[in-house]
Order: sequence, then C-alpha cells, then structure tokens
Amino acid sequence: MSESDSGETSHDQLRQRAETRLEAEDRSTLETPPEDVARLLYDLHTHQIELEMQNEELRHAQHELLKARDRYIRLYDLAPVGYLTISAKGLMLETNQTFVNMLGMERQHLINQPLSAHIVQPDQDAYYLFVSQMRKAKQQKTCELRMSRQDQDSTSAANVIQSFGAEERSWFWVRIDSRPLLNGKGEVSNINLSVSDITNLKLASDKLEHLATYDQLTHLPNRYLLETELNHRINAAKRFDEKFAILFIDLDNFKFINDTMGHAYGDILLQSVAKQLTAHLRDYDMVARFGGDEFVLLMPQIKDNTEVVAVVDKIIKEFSSVFYLDKEEAFITTSIGISIFPDDGKTVGELLQHADAAMYRAKDAGRGRYCFFTQAMNDELRRHQLITSELRSSLAKQEFSLNYQPLVDPQTGNIKSCEALIRWLPVDGELISPTEFIPVAEQSELINRIGEWVINEACRQRAEWKEMGLLDFRIDINLSGRQFLQNNFMDILERYLAKYHLSAAEIGIELTENVLIQAGKNNSSNLNNLNESGMQISIDDFGTGYSSLSCLRRLPVHNLKIDQEFIRDAPRNDSDRCIMEAIVAVGHRLGLKVIAEGIETEEQHKLAREIGCDLGQGFFLHKPMESNKLYTLLARQYELEE
Repeated sequence: MSESDSGETSHDQLRQRAETRLEAEDRSTLETPPEDVARLLYDLHTHQIELEMQNEELRHAQHELLKARDRYIRLYDLAPVGYLTISAKGLMLETNQTFVNMLGMERQHLINQPLSAHIVQPDQDAYYLFVSQMRKAKQQKTCELRMSRQDQDSTSAANVIQSFGAEERSWFWVRIDSRPLLNGKGEVSNINLSVSDITNLKLASDKLEHLATYDQLTHLPNRYLLETELNHRINAAKRFDEKFAILFIDLDNFKFINDTMGHAYGDILLQSVAKQLTAHLRDYDMVARFGGDEFVLLMPQIKDNTEVVAVVDKIIKEFSSVFYLDKEEAFITTSIGISIFPDDGKTVGELLQHADAAMYRAKDAGRGRYCFFTQAMNDELRRHQLITSELRSSLAKQEFSLNYQPLVDPQTGNIKSCEALIRWLPVDGELISPTEFIPVAEQSELINRIGEWVINEACRQRAEWKEMGLLDFRIDINLSGRQFLQNNFMDILERYLAKYHLSAAEIGIELTENVLIQAGKNNSSNLNNLNESGMQISIDDFGTGYSSLSCLRRLPVHNLKIDQEFIRDAPRNDSDRCIMEAIVAVGHRLGLKVIAEGIETEEQHKLAREIGCDLGQGFFLHKPMESNKLYTLLARQYELEE
C-alpha cells in the first residue's frame, strides 16, 4: 500500500471516531433532566457575559496598544535625531522621518538602499572602517563624518555646497552612534543607528580653531600654526633626508608709516604685503605672520641655496615698488634673514632664532637686503645670550660702577662738567665694554633697569661731592631711547633727585639725534618738562643721525656734542674742518654750547680752540676715571680740601 493510501485510511478512521463521539454526546443531552438543562443554560449565559467582558478588555487593550504605537511612531519620527536600522550588509531597513528630512528624500527611496550612498566620497573609508570595527567588536561605536543631502534649497547650516563628482550636493556633519543586534549564533544581524546633525557645532569649532591659528588681519597662519607646521616639516625632512629654508621677513620703515599715516594705513599695508608674499608660494610653501611687521616664509624640499636666492631676490625687488594704500602711496623695503634645515638648526626654536639673527644682520648692512645665517652669527648669538644672562645676574649683585670723563674748557683747561660712563666688571670675569653689552641690553627691559641704576648712582655721587663742598658742578647721564621714552621716566628721575636733595641743574642728560627726534614726535612733554626744570639736555654724537638743522630750533636742547668722526681728520681734511666750523657757527647762533668729542691729539685740541668750541672731551684731555680721582682734580681746581 502506498503512502497516499495509508494517509487516506488514517483520516477516515479519525472521522468515524469523531462521529461516534458526537452521537454519544447527543444521546447524553437527550437523557439530561429538564432542571439540569436550565442550569446549564444559565451557566452558558454567564460564561457568555464573561467572554464579552474579556473581549471588551481585549479591545480596550488593543486600542491603547494602537495609541501607544502611534505615539511611539510619532516620537520615533519626530525625534531630534535620526534613527534607522541597517542590515549587516549596510542596507537601510527602516528609518524615522527626521533622518529622511536630513537627507531631503522620500522614505520609500531609502528603504533597502545602502547607507554608504549618502556618505560623501572623502569620508567613505572612515564609514567602512567604522562599520567593520563595530561588527568585529560587536560593541557600540561612534564616528563623525559628512553626509550628503539632495535638496538644494535648504537654508539650514548644513546647506554648504561642495562638488563631489559631476553632481553638486550639499553636505552636513553628523555623529553616528551604533548598537549592533546579534542573532542566535552571536553574529551581527542588524544595526541600530542614531544620527545627530553636528554641523553647527563643527562650524563653531572650525571658527574657534581658525581664530586660534590664523591672523585675523592678514588671514595668514599665525605663529602658533607656523611652529606646529614646522615641527611636521622637520619630521618629514628627517624621514626623507631633505632640506628646507626659513625666510624671516621684516618690513623696513613700517613704524614710520604707522606713525605718520596712521594705524589704519599700517593695517592696509600689512594686508597688501600678505597678498604679495602669498603670490610667490609654491603648492607646498607656507607663509605666516609671525607678529607685528614680521612674516615667515617656509620653503620645503630645496636642493640648494640658489632656489632660495631666486625667491628672495624677487621679493626684495617687488617690495621696492610703491604700495597703494587707499589712494595713498607708501614706499618700504624689506630685510630677510635665512636659515636652512638641518645646517642651521634642528629645532623650531633654533631655526627661527637663527633666521631672525640673520635678518638683523641684513638690516645692519643697510636694509633692503638678505642674509644667510652663518656660524659666526651663531657664535655672536650665543655671546648675546651669555651677556643677557650675566647682565641679569650682575644687576642683582650690583657688579657695575661709574667712571667719569671731564668736559674741559679748551681755552683755560678747566673742568666744567663730566659725563658718567658705566663700567661692568663681573666678579668672576673680565671687564666688558659698554659698546658690547649696552646694545644687548637695549633689546630687552634690561636697559631700563641698568639706566635706573646709573641715575641712582650718578645722583648719589653728585650728592656726595656736594657735601664735600663741590657746589657748582654737573654730571651728565647717557640715556637710551627705550629708557627715555618709557612712560614713567620723569617719575623715576624726579624720585632720585628728591632722594638725594639735588636740583635739576646738577644732573644733565645726553640723547642721540634719533631719540630726540622720536621724543619730539611722541613724547615732547618729557623734553619740555626737563627744559623747564632747568636740566641741561645735550645732543650726543651730533652729525651721525638723521636730524636736520631745523630740529635744533624746535627742540629744547642746550648742548651739541660733535661726533668724533668729524674731528678725527679735521686737522688735515678741509671738508671735515668746514663741517665743524659750520656746526659751531649754527650752534652759537642758536644759543647752544658746542662740544668737541673724541679729542685724542694736540692737533685736534688746537683745532677745537681755533674754531670756537665751548668744551672738549677726549683721551688727550682726560681719560674716564674713578670718582675719587676726579674729585682730586676738582678739589685742586676749586681749591677744596682733598
């Protein structure tokens, strides 16, 4: 018998048994007494009522469940973040309305489509890595990337247009949080994702980063970003055995333009310079604003210095042309210092410091030029650093002293006043010349501290001589421009005059021509206050600066000290003699005393007398000396007790 025949027989047998059971139940019902029938009907009615109540409860529960489902769907769809489920293959199985709105598409166009199709091309690798790591770890993961949207009319922060391939799409930043769903075998079957639009946060973060790393005036990288990039370039150059150059660019005469034309024009000039420098960049070059009027150009992958020189020559040539600043013309030049990695330094600090030192050497050579860093500059720089360090130590230890060089009447030989000259003799070292340490001190606040020490010591010495009977006498003090132009200079000077009970006539000051001109423009009140107090003001090294004769008429000065450069050859050089005679004549016509500096021979002394110099100073007359030796000379001259 076949399997089909066997199945039919079994089915017939079951049907026969069921019919037999129903017939038996019918006979049993017919045999039921009437009173039992009524009871059974009552029980049946009661059961029907209970069933109806249960059905009503089920219908109510179903209604509430549908309402809850609707609420969930609404919450799911209207959540502030996008929710979606993707398959293990990355296909979107379901998504809420928020995510649909993010993409600017219809829901039906997203279902069963790959999510990767909506990740911008540059971030595809990051997305696939994110999914791969999550599937491997079977744990929650987070990533940030950019997604594209289809609608082009959106005005949201996400609607930033960028071209990817042939089609223009907007993109927006998202943070994706994932939760993998595992099947019975412990494998990832589906993945729940939440997607948050973080475009505004990213834009704000980018803006803050831009503010922190770019100069807001020129929009060039700032010093912080430059140094960060330099560290990367150093590592790359080491890895590939390459060289790169740093060009430290400083604008000559920028302060003059800023002071005469105003800061607004100075800003326009800096912006113009930034554009000029950027025009010279190769794809892998970088130019940054280092600070003030200083720029740095980074030139990687150079083979030799000729490449650098070609760029430098072009910059210097173009900067020698006129700059148009809002219809105004400005002329500047630039001085450029160059350091090469790894020849001139292996760290960011060394390379920048050495390029800066080379730039100052270019300025000293006449401006409008360039200079490569050399080992000699390195030795000079180390000497500079050593002097700076020792100066700080010596200020604390009071390792300075003053010598005094007399100013003499060339007709009588009498000493009329003296100039205080600082001397520095470290306890554990040898005498260091002022011509070496004063320029170093002038590059920092040390010159102000040294200058204040000189004022104090000169006033103290003058007070001591005064107590010893030397009444009608003056000590002149050399002041640096930085010290004289500081805001509290008059307060410092007046404090020490009061401390030692001195009048302004007992202390004089000497300033160079350039400092006096700058003071006349920016701080004339100091000059006027000194003049009104009765203090003598001398122009030191007259004839070597940039002053004109008209400034002698305008500035409140009393003495002209002719620089020794003129008197050196004047006895044998008619031109120098004529210049000296002219200075003496003009000075006297203006009511000034004229002093010949650097008299070292009898011929020079004789010349000073012949042309009418009021005073002379130099080794031939008196060398600088200690205070007690000068007092001995003064005591004899004024017949005081020694």
